[in-house]
Amino acid sequence: MIFFLDAKLIFTHVKDENIVATIKSLVRKSPPIEFKILSDANTEYIELINVANEISSCFTETITNYAHWDEQGRLNIKPYQSENELHHCQYCPVNLCKGKELKNMLSRKKFDHVIYVGDGYGDYCPCLHLQRYHNIFSDNYFRLRCIF
Repeated sequence: MIFFLDAKLIFTHVKDENIVATIKSLVRKSPPIEFKILSDANTEYIELINVANEISSCFTETITNYAHWDEQGRLNIKPYQSENELHHCQYCPVNLCKGKELKNMLSRKKFDHVIYVGDGYGDYCPCLHLQRYHNIFSDNYFRLRCIF
């Protein structure tokens, strides 16, 4: 089983200790459940959330925009997909096509169950690449719920 999570969704619900406890519990199951982050946020933002909640080791892969702090203390963000790698997806921003990345991940390894957790328009495209027996969970307060 694998969960794909959007980092912004974790951040939105980080005050809910049950979310963090659930992630930690599911990773310890036998066999362990894999968690991957597929987010159009950035590495610094995601690491801040994961370290603060002691869940960095719970994720086997993170696909997001690269970020680093420069000497002046400014956050510099580099797009995950450069202009040379344009994906021509009508649903995703130019920096990252979550659908393309989800499809690539699922082609590398077969999973019995796939659960995709998203919160907005940026999560519509990857949901189009899921199979009938996969599950989609969207936050009730965000836009993904409105477009299905």
